Amino acid sequence: MRDPSISPRTKITVVNGNAHELLVKEYPQHPRTAQFIDRMLEKEEQATTIPKSSIHEFTKDYLDDGIDPVAPMIRINGDDIIVDGIALFKDDHYVMKIEPSQALIFAFLRGNFTHGEISINLSEVGRENEKVMFSSLVSKRKVKAAPSKVGAPFKVDVYIDVTGSVLEYIGNLDINSSSDRNKVEQLISDYAKIKAEEMIKTVQEQKVDSFGLGKYVRNVLSYEQWSDLNWDEVYPDIEVNCHAKVRIKDAGKFMK
Repeated sequence: MRDPSISPRTKITVVNGNAHELLVKEYPQHPRTAQFIDRMLEKEEQATTIPKSSIHEFTKDYLDDGIDPVAPMIRINGDDIIVDGIALFKDDHYVMKIEPSQALIFAFLRGNFTHGEISINLSEVGRENEKVMFSSLVSKRKVKAAPSKVGAPFKVDVYIDVTGSVLEYIGNLDINSSSDRNKVEQLISDYAKIKAEEMIKTVQEQKVDSFGLGKYVRNVLSYEQWSDLNWDEVYPDIEVNCHAKVRIKDAGKFMK
């Protein structure tokens, strides 16, 4: 950040493997490796499969005491380079990664977005051999924090409101029926809630606040209270509840 020759828009990326090997390796489909990586990251950012990864974004979260920074992770895959998840940091130390299959759940919890699609296996919410491809997503997140009266020091509620289109549905319900469509909406909502709470629990165990819950706790405290609070120690014990509401705006070719 102190070097004026380096743009704050330069992207920070973590390599799963050896960064030098990834850069010097020849890729028949991508003769200009650096340019390909840059364009790939831009495309994935637009699809919301990775967060924005500029030095500006990373440093902003790094310097904020209510959130921890994140960055995309890439790796060599044969004669290609692919996105390999999202790297989570505590200060400037890499701690863990979010798998690519969970990238949209991470995006739901991280903030608002207007693009993306997610494939959901409904067997995880009691519907065997049923799947939904949910696309054209628009997701809004709200967070409310308050001191807890019982047990945990703070209670945080995360509200996720998602609208989208059903690109494909495999199952026994009639997606054109309003009652069955409501059932599918509820199933997707249940899935999002379960996966979001699982992810929050995992990052809490690692003491990584990648979703910025600390900023909302800080907002309900005075400056002196926040300064005296050891957030790194309190964070793993706070009570976090997720509330997901999913609405299907259309069902594409399934519509009559």
